[in-house]
Amino acid sequence: MLAPAVEVDERMIAAAGKTSLDADIASLRRVAAAEPRRPQIWRLLADHLDIAGDRAGAAQAYLAHVRHAIHDPALMAAGAALQVRDADQLFSTAARLLDDGVERERMRTAALEFIAAHRGATDRLWRWLEPRLR
Repeated sequence: MLAPAVEVDERMIAAAGKTSLDADIASLRRVAAAEPRRPQIWRLLADHLDIAGDRAGAAQAYLAHVRHAIHDPALMAAGAALQVRDADQLFSTAARLLDDGVERERMRTAALEFIAAHRGATDRLWRWLEPRLR
């Protein structure tokens, strides 16, 4: 999973003559504000903030990435994620999964299949995002 993020960063570095890291971060912030439910935008912003040395900003952006990624309907439809209503349901679901190795394995397999099916998403996101960064 690290390779796609590195690939995007290399492209950003290669484009450094066109824009600065600060300009890229400002553009990513604008896109994230306009389309906050796209977890990949938050991930790119977090990566850029981390490169810039803004650890607190990167942590916030990574949290936004996770917050939006866990509600991805495609993950839930694939059976690779679950959504719970509240803390009680969280604990009962976690206990059930800890006791049910077959269900955990099924979810793990579904998650791996989902990841394999979505390889290249970073490239597709980059193609969508690049014109908006100008």
